[in-house]
Amino acid sequence: MSDIWLGTEDSYRQAISGFQKMEAYQMQHGIKACGPNDGDQTDDEDIKDYLQIVDGVAIISVTGSLVDETLGWRGKYYGMTGYGDIQRAAVAAVRNPEVNSIMLDIKSGGGSVSGVQATAELLTNIDKIKPVTTFSSSHMGSAALWLGMAGREVGASETAIV
Repeated sequence: MSDIWLGTEDSYRQAISGFQKMEAYQMQHGIKACGPNDGDQTDDEDIKDYLQIVDGVAIISVTGSLVDETLGWRGKYYGMTGYGDIQRAAVAAVRNPEVNSIMLDIKSGGGSVSGVQATAELLTNIDKIKPVTTFSSSHMGSAALWLGMAGREVGASETAIV
């Protein structure tokens, strides 16, 4: 990883470990290696890992270390969220006529600075179409806070670290 890391040293180590595990898994199962921003390895089924719709509210899950990729199923497997996955989920939510509002459910200490600005800008623009709110029940730091601030309202539990 040669990107600037906007997170804790522990989250950086976790991300590196995840990438190493992913490469080993791919080699073991004969899966074509995926590089950064290799979005063609995902499909629409992968959005289910990041987007849930409940009573007209699209809940976008943002968990673990944030990376400048589209991870699809790999993200949940390694405890990371790709900015591409957040973007895809947000666009799917705004296009869905059953969705009235969007909530970012953030449980992340942050991650890569590369990609966060574009993702936050997309969420800000989507808020002009359907209201975007943010909530964290655990932690929202660094790049995750940058994303969270794209919501028109930001909330956190009393015990959350923000």
